Amino acid sequence: MGVSRELPPAGGGPVVDLLVREGDDRWARGDLAGAKERYLDALYHDPDRYGVLIRLGGLLYEVDEVEEAGATFERCVALKPDDAAARCFLAEIAAERAEDEGDEGGLARAEALFREAIANDPKLSRARFYLAELRLRRGDRAGAIALHEETLAIDPDDEDARRRLGRLRAEGG
Repeated sequence: MGVSRELPPAGGGPVVDLLVREGDDRWARGDLAGAKERYLDALYHDPDRYGVLIRLGGLLYEVDEVEEAGATFERCVALKPDDAAARCFLAEIAAERAEDEGDEGGLARAEALFREAIANDPKLSRARFYLAELRLRRGDRAGAIALHEETLAIDPDDEDARRRLGRLRAEGG
């Protein structure tokens, strides 16, 4: 599962803004360690800045620091209880962990988090895409197809959903 780069503005004072811009620039250039350092510096100045936390969580997730990413996204949800993006990330983490451990209860928690993300932001097509993939892994082919169709209705340019839906239909779904 991937990381969305559709992030909100970090907001805040000039020092935090500068650190975030530098972090974003370093991330874009592939300097993930430098980006992480900048985001942590920004959080030193403003520990509860949502825009910085969601960036840091995404970066930590991308570099497989999953436990730290999960804790960061939990902070995001604590700051913004209706936040769909952070819930989607938490669902991705829960789904991966549950699959690795063969934990059906964890898969159910991941599904619930994806559904909460969708309820909080019905246009968050990535949550539908990942929920479709989870439904497929849990044996609900028809549900996966319906969710991929919903993803494409929201985001007709989503090539991942288009390819996946094409494969499912070609396989007889």
